[in-house]
Amino acid sequence: MKLFKEVYALHHQKAKDLLSKGTLQANPAIWLYINDLRTTMFMLEATSRICEKVYDEPCFTKMKEQYKAVEDALGALDFYAAFFKELEPKSTIPNTIKQYLAEKAAEKATVLNQLLEKEGWLNGKRLEKMEQQLKSIDWRKEDKELKKIAEFYAKDVEKITEFAYSTKFTFAHIEEVHEVRRRIRWLSIYGQALAGVFQFNATETPPTDALSRYLTDAVKKSPFNIMPTTLAVATPILLNKNYFFSLSWMIAELSRYKDSGLGVEVLKEALQNTAFLKDVAAYAEAYKLLGKDQAPLDVLISKSQTVIKTYFDEGHLKHLLVV
Repeated sequence: MKLFKEVYALHHQKAKDLLSKGTLQANPAIWLYINDLRTTMFMLEATSRICEKVYDEPCFTKMKEQYKAVEDALGALDFYAAFFKELEPKSTIPNTIKQYLAEKAAEKATVLNQLLEKEGWLNGKRLEKMEQQLKSIDWRKEDKELKKIAEFYAKDVEKITEFAYSTKFTFAHIEEVHEVRRRIRWLSIYGQALAGVFQFNATETPPTDALSRYLTDAVKKSPFNIMPTTLAVATPILLNKNYFFSLSWMIAELSRYKDSGLGVEVLKEALQNTAFLKDVAAYAEAYKLLGKDQAPLDVLISKSQTVIKTYFDEGHLKHLLVV
């Protein structure tokens, strides 16, 4: 079996199904956002991130950038739509702010629709061109691809660790926390994207005390921690389940801090654009509107720094791959 060929076919079919239905909608961008085209684009971007290192073919870098452009546009739409959905039921939030968020979401949907139209996603030409490019690839045998994938994964762990220590675990903005989360999240996404290439090791060693605190019930039950078996891989790449669970905990924990911090930032933006407040006044009003349970940005960043430093100092990432 040619693994990457099968993986692309799997995710491209999902994209085709969504895009063909999206074309029939009054607002394709909104429909595709609601029906989670973003996850499919993440899967394809992840596949291309690996392929551009496994194969010396420039088409994979180009394809990665094209998937990412759609994913980024969906993310920009999600940023405003998600906060609108969260704040819309709250009577303490002024209608002017809710209207601002709704208008920004509509604006981002327009940008996405324009991208989908211009780049040929809706009429099928973009995916057709990609599939023609994939037909020209001299795909390696499964065992050779698996060896290269494992090497890529190990190298990515090294790069992420180097990046984390380069920050000195000192962040000025919540977006810097988000960047750490983005980087470690790929290690989880690869497992989902490759549809069976990664599996958990059957033999589990008892977790250390440092590792045990990450193994919560929520993490153990998370659907993101079930490795797909869509492709029947003869000798899958093995991951240590408990260390993968600790990665999942980190992603979720940093998401919590990131979402809370970005909630402050989006309210501050809305207040500046509706009430014409300067930074200090806009932040003060944002905290007031969010209530006493809202942690200040500096507290969220400080907690994030501690969590990230502890996790990397404990060295959990280097145990992900079973070697």
